[in-house]
Amino acid sequence: MTLSQALNKAKKGLSQKGFRGGLESEILLGFVLQKERVFLHTHAYLELNHEEEACFFELVEKRLNDCPIEYLLESCDFYGR
Repeated sequence: MTLSQALNKAKKGLSQKGFRGGLESEILLGFVLQKERVFLHTHAYLELNHEEEACFFELVEKRLNDCPIEYLLESCDFYGR
């Protein structure tokens, strides 16, 4: 699965649940890959390996079950910093 396909699949599920699907899927995938959000779009054709894909969709599933994104990332922004 490519980065683009993974983002689109997660975005759809998160949006249907009422979350900010695009933003949150980018944040979660960036966390898994340890890359900035812009990387995900400039390298959208890259393939996720099985471990990365499983980890990403595990986080998405937890988010769909209302786990706060800050808990998933183990960090919290304060005043956007």
